[in-house]
Amino acid sequence: MTNIQTSLPELHKSVIDVYGKIQPNLPEYIIDTVEKKRFEQLLDDFTKLKLSFPNYFDNNLLWVSFSIVGEDEIPAVLKIIFQEPHIVPIPIFWIRAKLSASFERNHLLENLVDWHEDDSERLALFDKFLTDDVGERLQQAVLISNIASPGTINLTKAIAQSYYGGLHSFHPVCSTLMDARQNAKLLNWPPVKDLSLFEVAQWVENNSLCTKQGNSTLSRAFNAYTHLFGRFNEVKANEILLYSLIGIEAIYNDSKEQVGQQINQKCQTFLGSLTTFKKKLTQMYSYRSGFVHGGEPFPSKFDRADATEEFEEYELKITEAGNLGSMVLISTLQRMSELQLNDIKFRYELVTD
Repeated sequence: MTNIQTSLPELHKSVIDVYGKIQPNLPEYIIDTVEKKRFEQLLDDFTKLKLSFPNYFDNNLLWVSFSIVGEDEIPAVLKIIFQEPHIVPIPIFWIRAKLSASFERNHLLENLVDWHEDDSERLALFDKFLTDDVGERLQQAVLISNIASPGTINLTKAIAQSYYGGLHSFHPVCSTLMDARQNAKLLNWPPVKDLSLFEVAQWVENNSLCTKQGNSTLSRAFNAYTHLFGRFNEVKANEILLYSLIGIEAIYNDSKEQVGQQINQKCQTFLGSLTTFKKKLTQMYSYRSGFVHGGEPFPSKFDRADATEEFEEYELKITEAGNLGSMVLISTLQRMSELQLNDIKFRYELVTD
């Protein structure tokens, strides 16, 4: 009798943890019971969400899960970075994005042969790239959450421990969308809802919106939407207006003629009619056009005279236009998600009585 002995392949196990600091929008969270419940529900759904990305060397998907963690669960070296002085108590929640996966070590090293001569360095570099992917999925989860419930949640910091002994940080995902949402409520347009986080996430994944370089109208609109976020006070009102209109034009425009009229008609066809403040939409585009083509005054980048009447007038106009533009873009993405659309087509019909 011949005994055949087989040995299991040696595995390389990657366990990646990225810790994020999540904050609700203030002061609405403190003074508005509805907003507090909205945030708590969204955060609860957030922890049940799973996002994937493809393995580097085969067609298998790697999955990132999310969980709320206590301050005592955060590594000490990261906890120091997360600590910040606050004048008033701010509700803070810590979330962990985790990936746990095993790879056949020899197969992995064969594919990484060009990365480094040393095996341990190659594996460390591989885990570093995985850390990048996990942090990116945390950012994407926040972006998706702000389509499901605009302005509700902010990622103020995200950090992981580097395999080289340092810290690996990720760009914050914060916005002023709650202000824009409140403005839309006052105008009673466009319609802004609270959608299922899981359905929005499925729509985003089905259309590969987090991985495309703008090779479709929808992906260009989504990419424009991501530019509405950054560090607190980092994203300026002019950027919000410009990127909002880039996203809106990507979806609604099919020619370079009468762009403002196309936006006015098509937005109201898809999102519903403006029953009050009917000129707001055309005023938004007119202001944007004047601003882009040098027809509107704006301050120098290094001008500190922000208490003048001229600056306050500029700030009011561009903030108002940016608020409306961002909500039109997000309301459009919400409705496309609800209808599971990846494009919108319009046609003219002759109606006779």
